[in-house]
Amino acid sequence: MRLNEIDYLRPILFIQLLFVHAFTIYTVTSWEVPIGIKSVALYDWIARISYSCM
Repeated sequence: MRLNEIDYLRPILFIQLLFVHAFTIYTVTSWEVPIGIKSVALYDWIARISYSCM
């Protein structure tokens, strides 16, 4: 028995996990921003929303 819902959710969760790992450096609470990289508020929100939806 195969659940079709799982087939739809897996790529969505994979993309969210990718966003979380890619944008974690821009979140305010996780890492120190390296010298020469500016903090971007939109990237912070992308990481937070992706993490909360996972």
